[in-house]
Amino acid sequence: MAYENSTCSYFYKSDATLFLLIYGMVVIVGLLGNLSALVVIIWQIKCKNILAVYLASLSVSDLLTIFILPIEIINRTSKGLYFGELGCTITAAFFNINVYATMTFLSCIAMDRFVATVFPLQSRSLRSMKVAVLVSALIWLLVLLLCLHPLHLVQNKLYNSSQNCSNTHQMDKWTAHLNYFRIFVAFLVPFLLLVFSYCSIIRVIRRSPSLPREQKCKITGLLLAMTVIFIICYLPYHLLLFVYSYFSGGGADGCQTECSICLAYQISFTLTSLSSALDPFLNIFISKSIKQDLLQALRAIHLSSRMLVNPDETLRPHNLETTCQEPASRYVPPEALKSDQGKGGLSP
Repeated sequence: MAYENSTCSYFYKSDATLFLLIYGMVVIVGLLGNLSALVVIIWQIKCKNILAVYLASLSVSDLLTIFILPIEIINRTSKGLYFGELGCTITAAFFNINVYATMTFLSCIAMDRFVATVFPLQSRSLRSMKVAVLVSALIWLLVLLLCLHPLHLVQNKLYNSSQNCSNTHQMDKWTAHLNYFRIFVAFLVPFLLLVFSYCSIIRVIRRSPSLPREQKCKITGLLLAMTVIFIICYLPYHLLLFVYSYFSGGGADGCQTECSICLAYQISFTLTSLSSALDPFLNIFISKSIKQDLLQALRAIHLSSRMLVNPDETLRPHNLETTCQEPASRYVPPEALKSDQGKGGLSP
């Protein structure tokens, strides 16, 4: 590793195997998972499943990252700027869009589950398809404004002809202040909302006398797993982003500090892409109704392929029937919630 005090730019020679393994796994697993989930989610939206609106936006956000990952792999393994400075800027912008859109939609999913579980009766008036669509559109607008702001793209000049896209240059004060906003607002607010929502759900189900102990443990473990994955994917990156932003512009000492965390910063940034591969399995395929719809869709594809091979074979109508089911945003059976609320046992 080396650095230059005059420009505070630095570079290091390291094996890119770790980055390639993570990105390769995310592309393969994430592409199959999100495309499969998106097919079923579209059907769920037609069935007026409110939670499916947020899940659809989450899948789209994850797919954005997956489609840009091959370019990122080339950027990391090539010498110099393979796609030019513009290519590096666009790649970084797409990654930022995914990071903050994904975190926000994960928070929305947690809050939707919180409202549906803790307030099962009142949620009928609070939750609607129209509200979900408006909230999703607003989130996309805010994230795009944050990540594609012209001043951000113009002033954040991080590359020169002798670097590759994985190297970092000392940022100016304006970019450092923008990073503080990203850390304390765009990251911390969704994180706190997600933790509050899932902790509240856990508290409700643990106090419910109608749920068997095994189901309580299963639900609690699942919610804790979602929270831990969120922390692993996003907390290290934002902690190091804070350190990097704080010391930026600090002279020689600041440059030395930035160089010392360079590799850790790049690894933490790479970890944010793991969410794109894990989201379908932690937030979508856990739904019993979505898994049933997915199996029915696969069965329909299988039967259709058999018809292509054997045109004389007819499909029975009931094999392709799919029914709209109750949105699976509740972790607690509705009848259990209603009976427990009547007893006053689930009041938050």
